Amino acid sequence: MTSTENEKKSQRLSVIEILVILSAIGTVMALAIPPADNQRGPHDHTKVSCYNQLKEWESVLIDYYHSKGEFPSSMEPLITHAQEGNRSSSSFPQDVWGNPFQLKLTQSKEHRFPDITIYSLGPDGVPSNDDLSVTIDQKSLTNREDKL
Repeated sequence: MTSTENEKKSQRLSVIEILVILSAIGTVMALAIPPADNQRGPHDHTKVSCYNQLKEWESVLIDYYHSKGEFPSSMEPLITHAQEGNRSSSSFPQDVWGNPFQLKLTQSKEHRFPDITIYSLGPDGVPSNDDLSVTIDQKSLTNREDKL
């Protein structure tokens, strides 16, 4: 080998050196990701809990419609329906921040069924951009009926 070939060979990284570098990068990433995940804080976990409650109320609403053949005009009939069916939703007619869930019906001229929104007023308890909601419309109701 010439001296130029030896210099080129010594400048290349061996497989072992590459593996050492990759494992070092992996270790740094493993140490950095959990603190970044915790940056979201407990507020996001509360929102997830509230969203889960909303999804349960959505199921109660669909069950109410199938049982009664109509949609409720407020949350009270849903709460009663949940209690009659021993649903876990009956134990929390309020969201995780202690505010009552809200129900809004919007009649559409195009559809037989209204669009129904169950929503939480969020941590501040007033209508704002941080409110969480689920909406049941003609399409989602039809999809649920097909699955039943």
